[in-house]
Amino acid sequence: MKVYHPLLLLMLTFAGCSLRAQMPSNKNISFTISLDSALASYEQWVYMWHYEGNDFTVDDSTFVKKGQKEITLYAHADEERWFNFLFSKKGPIDWYTILGPNTVATVALSITDSAINPSKKIEGASAHNENLCNVQRKYELNSQMRDLAAQLSVPALSANKKDSIQHAIESLGQQLDAISLETVLHSPSTYNTYGSLMKLKSKISRDSLVTLCRIAQKRFPADKKIERLLHNQRTVASPESEQSKALAARMNKIKQRRLNEELMSGEPSVPSQQTKVKDIGKISLKSDNGKQIVVGELKGEYVLIDFWASWCIPCLEGLPYIRQAKEICGDKLTVCMISMDKNLNTWKENIKKQKLDAFINLNVYDESGKMNEGVQALGIDAIPYNVLLDSQHRIVATDLHKKALLDKLYEWMK
Repeated sequence: MKVYHPLLLLMLTFAGCSLRAQMPSNKNISFTISLDSALASYEQWVYMWHYEGNDFTVDDSTFVKKGQKEITLYAHADEERWFNFLFSKKGPIDWYTILGPNTVATVALSITDSAINPSKKIEGASAHNENLCNVQRKYELNSQMRDLAAQLSVPALSANKKDSIQHAIESLGQQLDAISLETVLHSPSTYNTYGSLMKLKSKISRDSLVTLCRIAQKRFPADKKIERLLHNQRTVASPESEQSKALAARMNKIKQRRLNEELMSGEPSVPSQQTKVKDIGKISLKSDNGKQIVVGELKGEYVLIDFWASWCIPCLEGLPYIRQAKEICGDKLTVCMISMDKNLNTWKENIKKQKLDAFINLNVYDESGKMNEGVQALGIDAIPYNVLLDSQHRIVATDLHKKALLDKLYEWMK
């Protein structure tokens, strides 16, 4: 057993009291962010906010002066809850964290961190860090499940192969549920425990749910959410106030501007479908290794041109099917992935992350953030969007995704 000197205990107690004493009297959460030199070069507002029922609440905001390398925002919470952070010019656009009463949290932020939601551990925010770890574990399992779902969609699979893949999918699903169960049984966070109970609610019997709620209550006897779940009680939130609507609209306007600036080029024109496909072969873009590639010069019995972005969830869900398409067709199919990511570093990172190294990878933006005029003229108003060309670069199909893409290619390959 460790024995602490009384003076050391007194110093530790004083240090904790001192940190809490620095907070405004009506606050019990302190969140300090250290900014690197590049991020500190922007003058901007930083907002901390959350939803209370249906009402949007801004907990704190601060103006960051040029060269200022540290900011602190404050909030109050009676229980652990979800807080969001928004930087008005550069930095996180929708950074969410889990913070609770009497939290003194600190984190270092770099301009190279994700523009949307940095996946960073936060000192002093154990619930956030536990959730971040679980999210990363679940991401890997869900990625494997998407790959298997794409394999299951390949035409003419044998019954044994289908059964094998289905069994693997079920096994991954059980591993996902095991993470939630582990959280319910052992997590020190009431927020994460309740969230995991809600994930398991539809998958287990009422008796099993009651048992898990009672186990959780031994750690959190005063938690009202778990109590309501145990007794199957519903809460009805009051309608959103006009003040909340105005605040939410203001924040959403800033978020949309940031997204347009950093992820896309604004509102493209929307010409006809015929215009889209007519000029696609003339497009010339730089690849991830710096080579200039003309789409019309790509060789292959079939050429798949797929427009995607790392921030586009439907695009990411479709990538395993494109990898399967290449498996089906082999050298007969050339795959060209054209990214709409404005951040070139993010694009290159996701080529590896999404296993796209075997494909031709191009980007519609140059180093200055200007979109290629040829792509802009296509007027692609939504992604994922793709075009399938034959060996003469004639359009044979557009917007073929997931199973429809695999079915069509398999039909042509027979």
